[in-house]
Amino acid sequence: MDKIAVLFLAAGYGSRLQRDINNDASGRFSHLKGVAKALLPLDGVPLISHWQRLLTSSSAADVDSFVICNQANYPQFKEWASSNSFPVENIFNDRSTANETRLGAVTDLALAIQKFDLARLDVSSGRAVYKAVLVIAGDTLFLKDFSLDAFLKLALSAKPSGKEPCFVTSYSVETEMDTLKTGIIETTDQDLFQFDSITVPRVTGLVEKPHPTETPSRLACPCFYFLSHPSLGLVKAFVDASLERGEGLESRDASGRFISALVKQHPVYAVPVSGRLDIGGLGSFISAEEYLQQAKMA
Repeated sequence: MDKIAVLFLAAGYGSRLQRDINNDASGRFSHLKGVAKALLPLDGVPLISHWQRLLTSSSAADVDSFVICNQANYPQFKEWASSNSFPVENIFNDRSTANETRLGAVTDLALAIQKFDLARLDVSSGRAVYKAVLVIAGDTLFLKDFSLDAFLKLALSAKPSGKEPCFVTSYSVETEMDTLKTGIIETTDQDLFQFDSITVPRVTGLVEKPHPTETPSRLACPCFYFLSHPSLGLVKAFVDASLERGEGLESRDASGRFISALVKQHPVYAVPVSGRLDIGGLGSFISAEEYLQQAKMA
């Protein structure tokens, strides 16, 4: 069975959510003050634990999980790890202390790959220890019809001839103006990846939160990226190049900035999903909780 690393990007500060909680006059959500998004209780279970349940029960891959978080939330993650048989040494504190000094998602990704040595080779065989790194945003869950095993089987079916492709997911936004809230990918049917009866298109571009007039695409691309081993070195190269050009945090803040550059250098294909739960503000947290309650009763 192929071995992969899973990396949770959880170093954000959830500023909008915390602001909403502080402004909520009802006081119903005061217990969520200061709670990291990845540890928010959804249906009584921390968000990240929903993923861990799927990952540990996967029959498609042997999985090692890792987390990168900020200094403010590090104690919370250590406590969660201790309570959930998760190795504390697999949690990395990026040392940022406030939203204003955050490093950005792409920088955190590069740091975690280096810290955990996720691109390392086996000394005896010379092969990659991890065939890929699956990057998951700490504030995201997919809908109940999502099959992690089906996604991994497709992604791991790629033969190591030429550049081993990367895979992302996509779904159609509900309204035109929803493009302003997420990364939008553009695809082509001229280059398709096939596995069994599934055919998925190649990604040709990604635009971060565009106005609907800026792109004809309405395909949202959440931070759920299967990065094949040959692509991992491109993450640090992206960060280094951005810093050398003197670019500000915005160029490295959203994970989609890296995907936008990756598709120009490496094959990336988009696997369709029906949608996701994205915890932004308090309203989206409430909606996610209601969805999970309803799904449990269905």
